[in-house]
Amino acid sequence: MNYDHAFLYPPIEPSESGHLEIEPGTTIYWETCGNPKGRPVVYLHGGPGAGTNPVDRRYFDPDVFRIVLLHQRGAGLSRPLAETKGNTTQANIADLEALREHLGIERWFVTGGSWGSILGLAYGETHPDRCLGFAFRGVILARQKDIDWWWEGTRMLFPDHFDAMCACLPEAERDNPLHGLYARLMDDDPVVHGPVSEALARFSFATVAMHPIHVPTSKFKDPAFALPLARFFTHYCENGFFLRDAPILDNVHKINHLPCHLAAGRYDVTTPVESAWLLHRAWPGSTLKIAQRGAHALVNAGLARAFLEGIEKLKHV
Repeated sequence: MNYDHAFLYPPIEPSESGHLEIEPGTTIYWETCGNPKGRPVVYLHGGPGAGTNPVDRRYFDPDVFRIVLLHQRGAGLSRPLAETKGNTTQANIADLEALREHLGIERWFVTGGSWGSILGLAYGETHPDRCLGFAFRGVILARQKDIDWWWEGTRMLFPDHFDAMCACLPEAERDNPLHGLYARLMDDDPVVHGPVSEALARFSFATVAMHPIHVPTSKFKDPAFALPLARFFTHYCENGFFLRDAPILDNVHKINHLPCHLAAGRYDVTTPVESAWLLHRAWPGSTLKIAQRGAHALVNAGLARAFLEGIEKLKHV
């Protein structure tokens, strides 16, 4: 998702990058930039499956932070692309630990958005002694009601786009489309999964901002872009984000002694503000800034600024 906000830090290129093999045949791409002796901070992208963009580096003061970004397993430059076998929240947590150790980092700040907030919170609750603090935007708590909202609430608010997404399914499967979409996305044949991944990706980009985000048709037809997004999203929805036995709010006491700064868009349909509000209430000393004209995507300047301000607060911890 390309956008440019003048208030972000200037563009910066990675100073180091590589592929870390985390198990035979599975690698994750990582990069670092900023101050190599600075305060370590990791950024967790959304999706799951979205990968990172160069603009993600610009939320961090390069003089202060040692900035770590990665493409989570199966996403972006990580390999194998769009592979769901072994792709769970717990596996991604283990990947983060492997990367932290590989980079020689003792403790780091954990930041991110959307699915990245789930992964960041779950990582923190699993390894609280490795965290310095947190900053998230587009918070989601991975409850069943959050999953149900995405499939039912968005249908109420965007019925035209929802029906367009479901048009790739037989009529009989459109009332409860998750299972039908997932089954086709898991098919290895591009003739089967291609139209479905394109349809779901189109729906996502039609609903994450105050106005539909223009993305070239060629991008939606690119399996490297659309397939991980669509396949992983349905995979995680089908499996309750692999957190049914460890709900985030039930375990927030393990990390709520650490700094936490949250940003939310008032009109975020993908991850409604309630999740951020509940997390804020359960986290003494946390801050929550709601962008009154924001939705889910950081193309909105108000939300982008609120997220940046949260990260800036970590400089003073």
